[in-house]
Amino acid sequence: MFELRNNPQLAFEVLKDKYRCVIYINDDTSINNYELLYDIYKNVFYIGLQPTVITFNYTTEEKSILSIRIDKIHYPDINSPQDLKTIFEEEMNM
Repeated sequence: MFELRNNPQLAFEVLKDKYRCVIYINDDTSINNYELLYDIYKNVFYIGLQPTVITFNYTTEEKSILSIRIDKIHYPDINSPQDLKTIFEEEMNM
């Protein structure tokens, strides 16, 4: 515990590839805002997270509207908002 207090990044190293990142969005107008979604996606890695899966969940108070899952295998292919848009559109058309 002392090591973790002195080096919080250690938690990310220990948990690397052992967890999922789920992002809940309560504003369905942002579904098509790929700049915003890409900024969120990019910051997951900027802060040091290395999840096996990233999921964007769009919800209302009553129900889930949409869930987009991005597997680790796709991370290298996502380098712009347009790349993220392609993945979202593929998922929404399934």
